[in-house]
Formats: sequence, structure tokens, C-alpha cells
Amino acid sequence: MGFWSVGRSLAGAALVAVAALTPAAPLDAPMAVRPALTRPTPARCEAVSDEPAWRQVAASGPPARALHVAAFDRRHGLAVVFGGVRADYGVLGDVWTFSPLTETWQEIVLAGDQPSPRWASAAVEDAKRGRILVLFGSDGRPSDEVWALDLGGPTWERLVSGPPARFDAAVATDGANRLWVYGGFPWSPANPDAVLGDLWELDLVSSTWRQRHVAAAPPLPARLPPATTNASLAFHDEAIYLVGGHTAAAATPGTWRYDLGTETWHDLPAAGAPAAWAHQARAADEACGQLLLAGGDNADERDVPYVEALQMGPGERYVRLPGEQPAASRHHSAMALDPVSRQLVLFGGWRGSGVFLGDTWLYRLGQIR
Repeated sequence: MGFWSVGRSLAGAALVAVAALTPAAPLDAPMAVRPALTRPTPARCEAVSDEPAWRQVAASGPPARALHVAAFDRRHGLAVVFGGVRADYGVLGDVWTFSPLTETWQEIVLAGDQPSPRWASAAVEDAKRGRILVLFGSDGRPSDEVWALDLGGPTWERLVSGPPARFDAAVATDGANRLWVYGGFPWSPANPDAVLGDLWELDLVSSTWRQRHVAAAPPLPARLPPATTNASLAFHDEAIYLVGGHTAAAATPGTWRYDLGTETWHDLPAAGAPAAWAHQARAADEACGQLLLAGGDNADERDVPYVEALQMGPGERYVRLPGEQPAASRHHSAMALDPVSRQLVLFGGWRGSGVFLGDTWLYRLGQIR
């Protein structure tokens, strides 16, 4: 199956089969609350620790899958994985948590209102309110839904919808009260190749959405970011950074910064370039101002075996982290960053043209000094 055709093929087939999941025991005891990350000022982030490599976790976990999402709940010290597509292309709606402390997985079984099984959603941590947000995705049709998962219940809560329905959108948060969404596929039979290039902001305090003005920074002519899907998005210093993505026909290489104060896009001549422009696992390292990218492919089914970082801020540049390992050689996987232990948790994805993976790997980043 081709580089950018996966989501369109699934949508075209209108996959709405729900996985027959084997229930696991629900949480039977309150989880220990960990302190929020305290960011030293000024901070100096080492490139890597003394463990510059991936390490596979032996514990069994969720069924193999791709097109799932992951985020880290720092209140409970757990990486959260939701949804995706399993090896028989059944659509998943299960929730699993992984503890970097004990290196164990647990399925979280929830009752009541909850998102339908779906793939190509977006997910971020709402750290201030202690929850994980899951946005959009497809269950055979694009969704405009926004859901909040509180592991303290555990419970799902549906939040207000705003942007038009889509899947494969990029999302970022400032870690406090704002969230942004860019692009995605609004797939329909009438226009299956349509791609979005809109930017939306969600105020997490008032639960209100607004569409952001889009303009290019002078001097003109200047290049706006293209309408794209599966891009990587991160917040840093009152700006949003957008990396890569793809349309229905081709990759969309490039790096852009959107200044929230002036509401303008800047086409960045960032030094270097990632090995792949789409289908990476990604995570934002707030403390070090980095957008971390693992794996991916680049339109030719070549699985990238690297972890790379866009160093945001003045003099933006790409840095390749040490530790080329089979862990990162995949695409359509998902990754979360534990900001306390500073470990990346990578799970699942595809290898090659469609080998489903269900393995778990850890990568320890450098400490903040």
C-alpha cells in the first residue's frame, strides 16, 4: 500500500468494523500522582544521556496496530495509547496505559459515553487539567469530535466541536490553556483527494474555538505552508512550528513558524532536514524546545531508522540523535515523552509495506542541567 494512500483506502472502504476486544480488569486502585515537571531556568539540554540507543521492553502490551495515537499523562506517570487499525484492518477503540516506572502495560476498560473506534486521530496532554485530549479521526467517516480522557475516573467526556470534520490532522498545545489544529483530510466520496490548510485554536478555559487568520510574513512574495495532512506541529515561545506532511499525491517538505502575536507564517530555512517528511512518530519536548521525530517514510516505503529533533527558536535547525536501531525503523507508529524521566515511549506502527508491529521501545533523552 502506498505512502499516502493508506488513509484514503481505509476511508474509501468505509471501515466501521469494531474490534472484538478481550476485556481486561479495570483499574482497581488509585494511581499515584506524580509531581508536574518543574522547568529549570535557564535550562541546558544535553543531546543524549549515557544510553544513546533504543531499548525494547519485554512486557506484552496492546495488540499490534498502526494509525493509533499516544500522549503522556504526567499526573499519573503513564503513556496512553488509543485506537488505530489492527492487522486485519479492523478499527480499534481500546485504551492502554504504559508505566515507564514499572515497564508494564494495562488496558483501561471504560463504560458510558466514549469515542467510537477510530484511526488517524490526534492526541495531546492537557496537563493543567490532568487529562488526555483525543481529536478527530475516522471511523469510516471523518469526525469533528473532541474527547477528554481522565484516568482518575477513568472517564471519557465529550468536549465542544469546532473545526469541520477531518482525520490525519496535526495538533499542538502550549501545555496550559491553548491548543491548535492544522490541516487534515476532510474525505468525502465526491472529493477524496481534498486536503485542508486551515489553522484553528481551542481555548481550554472557555471551551471555545476560533479560526486563526493566515497570512505570510513580509517581504512578499512569501510561501505559505501548503494544505497538508500528517504534518508535525509543536508550540514554542508564542509560536507554532509546522513540519512536513503530505497531500493525496505527494509529500509536502518544509518547515514553517506561525507567530501567534502577528498571525503570520514564516517559511524557515531551517538548517538540515529530517530524513522523512511524514508518517513519523512525534513528541514535543517543552523543556528543551524540541520537536522530536522518530521513524517515518519519505514516499518510497523506506523506513527511517532515526530519532531527529527540530530545535525551535532562533537559528532553527534539525539534529539527528544517536542510536540507530530497529525500533525507529517504522512508520505510522505513535510516541509519547515522559517529561520527568525524560524517556520516549514508542509503540507499534507499520514496517515496510504493511507489516503490523506490536512492540514497545524506550529511548532515554539527555537530562536538563
